[in-house]
Amino acid sequence: MDSIALALMRMQIAYRKYYQKENIRITIDTDLKFKLPKTNSMKIFKDAIVEIKYNTKDNFNVSKLLNNYSQLTKFSKYLEGLKLFERV
Repeated sequence: MDSIALALMRMQIAYRKYYQKENIRITIDTDLKFKLPKTNSMKIFKDAIVEIKYNTKDNFNVSKLLNNYSQLTKFSKYLEGLKLFERV
């Protein structure tokens, strides 16, 4: 599959929930569905993805809160989809 076809991979988020408190927004995505173009092949990513968005001025407060509950990592939904299809 060429790079243009990979760039056209479609992603569908089956469930998205938002929470907002002051300058902090939390998004939870579940049941991500990935489909390659020109195929009927679909893959589902079952884990939940939690994104936390905030102003850099709030970094200390957010980091302090999250230290007790999570491990911060970089994550790309697009790259995860490519991994499901064994393209990367």
